Order: sequence, then structure tokens, then C-alpha cells
Amino acid sequence: MTGSAGPGTITPAGRLGRAVRARREELGYVSRQELGAASGLSVTHLNRIENGTAKAMRPSTVTALERVLRWPPGTVQMVLAGGSAPSDVDAVGPGVSVLDLIVRYQRRRAELEAELALEVSGWVWTLTNPDHPRNGTKASK
Repeated sequence: MTGSAGPGTITPAGRLGRAVRARREELGYVSRQELGAASGLSVTHLNRIENGTAKAMRPSTVTALERVLRWPPGTVQMVLAGGSAPSDVDAVGPGVSVLDLIVRYQRRRAELEAELALEVSGWVWTLTNPDHPRNGTKASK
């Protein structure tokens, strides 16, 4: 996983390190110590990961890292292969307050209620309109 490429070239391990640091900060973990405490990984190992100097990681390390960063399984391998890590703006982490969660919930609930009202009104119109083909009869004119 380690390895130095030419100047200005980012290695797969370096790409992962950048993604891990960005996600750590996005979730509100100020330090590697906080992330280590939440993940069970050592600060030394997290330092190597973020600096792009970590050797091959054990599956348990990958699982712990993806769990604490709230990444779907397979994200570490995807980043190492050249892909980008997902950014979940709705992640629940240390940087998200209860008030933020309530506002998000209420906003999403309002969206779903509006969608449902529109769907119901369409069905009501369909069922009450005698000219609609689903009703099987055509109103006489």
C-alpha cells in the first residue's frame, strides 16, 4: 500500500490518507486521538494511514475504519483503486447537533407528506372521474 511515486504523484495510499482525513474532519473528529478512541485503532496507525505510509491493512482495520467514518463496506478498496470516497452530508457524527437532526427529519417528513398528498389527489381524481378508462364507464353527454 505504501510506495513513493514521482514528485507530485499521489499514490493509492496517499489518496486514501487524504480521503480519511477529509472524512474525519467532515464528521467533526478534531484529532486522530478522537478517531482512534471511536474506532479502536491506534493513533500511530491512523497517522500512517492519513500520511499515506501505512502498509497493507488487515480486514479488521478496514472494517473499523469504514465503520467509524460511516462509509459503506468496500469504500477503502474503492479509494485505493482510484475511486473517490462518498461524502454523506447527512452523516450523524460528533459535529451534528440534535437540533440539526430534528430540522432534517421535519424537512424530509414535509417532502414525503407533499409527495403523498399529490399521489392521493391523483387517485381521487381517477376514481371520481366518470370519464376515466379505469372506471369502466363513460359518462353520457
